[in-house]
Amino acid sequence: MSDQGNISLPSAPAATPGLPENFQPISWEKFETLNTKPPRPAIADGEYFWGDGWMPIGPSNFRILWGTGDVLFSALPGTTIEWFGFGNIGDTPYNL
Repeated sequence: MSDQGNISLPSAPAATPGLPENFQPISWEKFETLNTKPPRPAIADGEYFWGDGWMPIGPSNFRILWGTGDVLFSALPGTTIEWFGFGNIGDTPYNL
């Protein structure tokens, strides 16, 4: 018996709604500092030139700055929000 013609090649990964086709996440595992002085090709591996909404607060540590959109939730007076997160099920985004 021959298996010729029955070989299936792996397919491309499924597209994620809202992301470009060739999406590659960027991670700074050894981030050191923000450096806006030299031209971008001269930025070292541990530095970054521009981060929209991200503020460096130490090595490998960023803070996300507040956006300008509507308030999603306000805690009642005297209560504390201990945890929050974002996620999606299919195409529907949720604030948990």
